[in-house]
Amino acid sequence: MVATKIAIFVILTLLSSSSSSSSSVEAFQPAPSSSCTVPTSSSLDAVSRREALTVASSAAASIVVAGGSAVPNAQAAAGGKSKDAPDVKKFAFNGIYKDPKHPTGFRIIAGAPNKGGTMTLQDSPDGAIFNIPIKASTDETTGSTSLLIDFSEKGGPSNTVATVNKKDSSIVFPDGNIWKKDTSGLVGVYVDGFAPYPKFRRIIREVDNNKKGELVVCMVSGKTSFVVSGQAGIGNVYIDFPGNKPCTGKVNTKKGTILWPDGNVWTRV
Repeated sequence: MVATKIAIFVILTLLSSSSSSSSSVEAFQPAPSSSCTVPTSSSLDAVSRREALTVASSAAASIVVAGGSAVPNAQAAAGGKSKDAPDVKKFAFNGIYKDPKHPTGFRIIAGAPNKGGTMTLQDSPDGAIFNIPIKASTDETTGSTSLLIDFSEKGGPSNTVATVNKKDSSIVFPDGNIWKKDTSGLVGVYVDGFAPYPKFRRIIREVDNNKKGELVVCMVSGKTSFVVSGQAGIGNVYIDFPGNKPCTGKVNTKKGTILWPDGNVWTRV
């Protein structure tokens, strides 16, 4: 098995696979974590087409091989069809955020309204990584959303209440600090049209904020996740899914979507 070196996010426990050739899906086991962090240098072993093919009846698979190319599908192997376009407005508080107090760090927020969620937080590229519990509350009358954030794991208060600005989805804190949502290029948190969000989500970030369009993509599927490399093109994105050649997706910048060859659509929240 050939190891392909790629710049990836640290996922708390660095992803590393040393499995030999096998016909079992278990030959590829990503680290059991759903946290995508700063880019680092590591390796992700290529897997065979059969190993990359996973089908789940109750929960969507992360990838599937179809028509000779790896496709970011969730149910195609089981004959599934893409769902209707998701109502991303209710997930507007989800995404990748920039904190002006920690310009080299990041905050990745994922969760459903009126339910518990998580913020993966790092203040600097070499800093500690925290998974911070959050709960979003949306007022059905006004449509306003507030976030109850427990910073105690980081040594902060356990009941910070922040407000989401409806116009630009920025997050305003009681001390006046404002987190801006990062929607530059293809950067963001995506709903997979074949999979239940936010339990299954796709996170795209640039590699070290470079200008060459190099990307890293974290495929979060419940409690497991893995990371692959990508490249932004003109109107397209190329993602190197395991075990095959890069898959090309068509980008619609106005809609914030990526259309894949199998009909699946990723939509940025």
